[in-house]
Amino acid sequence: MDEVLRAMKSAGILVVASAGNDGPKCGTIDSQPSSHGRNVLNVGAWDHRFDRIASFSSRGPTAFDQQIGPDVVAPGVGVRSSVRDGGYQGGWDGTSMAGPHVAGLAALLWSADRSLIGQIDRTIEIIRTTATPKESNQNCGGISGKAIPNAVFGYGVINAYEAVRKVAKN
Repeated sequence: MDEVLRAMKSAGILVVASAGNDGPKCGTIDSQPSSHGRNVLNVGAWDHRFDRIASFSSRGPTAFDQQIGPDVVAPGVGVRSSVRDGGYQGGWDGTSMAGPHVAGLAALLWSADRSLIGQIDRTIEIIRTTATPKESNQNCGGISGKAIPNAVFGYGVINAYEAVRKVAKN
């Protein structure tokens, strides 16, 4: 899997991976491709209603390459989503609900600055550095929950406004 993910990254393909729903224990980012933290943009689930990590959201470090954990978090609790046979339904929970927020942010960035298309490391850097930092009381893998990034929130909650603003300045 790692070879495939490296090839995709080299080809300019951004892999946004949901971290998994095996929290709250540390070291639960253990499914592929999310366990390969160096070659994916890992996403945890944030409960936007209560401004906290979702209890089920997997935490770092990643099983394969011992990266800190999710890169960022996005809304993953009570999310309205499309459903089979058309329409929408609210109340879905999971890191798979958070992942599309981040994929959409990457697409928005690539629309705002076309020179970013295929620039995976730069895109990830922008998403990470513009996230709203969040601390945790949970320490994982020897990393303090008070550090930024940490193994619970990563760099924090994605911030589309700040990310687009950053690329629009260039």
